[in-house]
Amino acid sequence: MSSTAQSKVGYLAIGTSNAPTIPLNVSGTANMTTLSIGGTAVTATGAQLNYVAGVTSAIQTQLNAKEPTISAGTTAQYWRGDKTWQVPAGGTLSCTTVTASATNAGVTATCATGYVVTGGGCYTLQNTTNDGDYTEYNYPSGNGWYCARIMVTGLNALNVTAYAQCCKIQ
Repeated sequence: MSSTAQSKVGYLAIGTSNAPTIPLNVSGTANMTTLSIGGTAVTATGAQLNYVAGVTSAIQTQLNAKEPTISAGTTAQYWRGDKTWQVPAGGTLSCTTVTASATNAGVTATCATGYVVTGGGCYTLQNTTNDGDYTEYNYPSGNGWYCARIMVTGLNALNVTAYAQCCKIQ
């Protein structure tokens, strides 16, 4: 290295015998348009690489150590807090789905006496091909599931159906 190159502390000469003119940022920042490591082009963006900044071992190894897939139970079982399928003490679990529908109104699918709501949801059917209507309310209510929709002015009525999953121990 020439005495001129040696006097330029913080500069790096690459592939040249002339004095370097490109500074090397010793803080670790590099500005480049392409990067190849060991002959393999790196195509990820800086933001994408930052997602794995805290990874300390192989990602697949970490994923394999996570909770396993839950095996299927039967309709007579429930998933207990200790992560096992159990038959309810004192009887068999019986579940059914109830539905209720309305046009231009909210609606509640209500579980029959003796059953409790364990889940539910909504679906809508628009009477036109226009877009813009959507389900606004979708939540458990009392012993059932409530749904309502929003209708954009000028469109035809929107049908909304609530469904509730209702269970009891027999």
